[in-house]
Amino acid sequence: MFESDEDRIILKRRLVVAIQCSLNQIQFGVGVNPLFWFVDDVVTTGASTEAACDAFIAAGYDIVGIVALVDRESGGCETLARKYGCPVGAVFRKRDFPRIEQEAARASPVSEPVASDG
Repeated sequence: MFESDEDRIILKRRLVVAIQCSLNQIQFGVGVNPLFWFVDDVVTTGASTEAACDAFIAAGYDIVGIVALVDRESGGCETLARKYGCPVGAVFRKRDFPRIEQEAARASPVSEPVASDG
């Protein structure tokens, strides 16, 4: 999906800038609409999405849904849906990219059981 780590960094920076611009709009009352959909690039645990959503809620916004480009299927989407009580989805799921999943499995060393002295 990305050519390099630099591509990932650029995408994350763009997301941060988008969030900062949105927060500035909230702060200065530009285009205030209390209902919104939150869009994120990737959801893994949901922690970064949760932090951003909490900032919007604190500013008086209501989340009507959350969507991510990729759900890494680590429980983040489910956690967000439980916390905010709104639809949470993703355009793609980790399983939609079997080659990446296979490469990650090959790169991850299989740990051998460690014998104990007891």
